[in-house]
Amino acid sequence: MNNLSSQELSEQSMIEAHLQGFGEQVVSLCDRESDCQLSAQDAYQEIRQLWLELKQTQPEIIEYFQEH
Repeated sequence: MNNLSSQELSEQSMIEAHLQGFGEQVVSLCDRESDCQLSAQDAYQEIRQLWLELKQTQPEIIEYFQEH
């Protein structure tokens, strides 16, 4: 049984959506690297930048739900 409040479920859904978007972008970059459209180094740098952006976004998501 799930004991999460509706706020916690909304927060969790938002975080999961951001993680899913991150994963989809990583897959796209990996596909481009596999097809030689992007170097491994460039793919790594783009994935690293996406990760840093996600890390910056997540606290904002949590903060948003704590305020509302």
